[in-house]
Amino acid sequence: FFYTRNQSSVVVRDMFDRKSAPPKTPFNSERYQVIPPKSDDIKEWKAALKRAQTALEHQTTRVINLELMKRYGSNSWRAYADILGEHQEILSKYLKEQKHEIREMNRKRKASQLAVAPQIQQGEKKWFEYAYRNNELQVVCLQLEKQVKKLRRLAAKSSN
Repeated sequence: FFYTRNQSSVVVRDMFDRKSAPPKTPFNSERYQVIPPKSDDIKEWKAALKRAQTALEHQTTRVINLELMKRYGSNSWRAYADILGEHQEILSKYLKEQKHEIREMNRKRKASQLAVAPQIQQGEKKWFEYAYRNNELQVVCLQLEKQVKKLRRLAAKSSN
């Protein structure tokens, strides 16, 4: 599946929040331990009995969970693997389509560049010719300006 821009930012923000969060306290299993009372006090025996019942319930729940996992766990993993396989097929197909589109776009771009290449070369050739001609004209203009200055000086000397 794909994340939208908002979803991906939420996922990234959640990851950073988890990393910056204080470490979680470890699981406290003391209440599941059966510790016999050390005296004949009724309160201690009641507390020990309550802890034993809690431990028994916890173990019963664990056994039930293990039985459920044994019975249905492999099916859920197979279903999850099937879903992942479907996602992989979809993404592979999408990747293949994208690569095909890129190849087509590059092929069209190359064809259009090759079609226009003679015009670009012709324009480049004309530009170089005009630039060369322009430089020649500048040299001639400079020479003529020098001659004009020289003739003006001679004209000024002869009129004096």
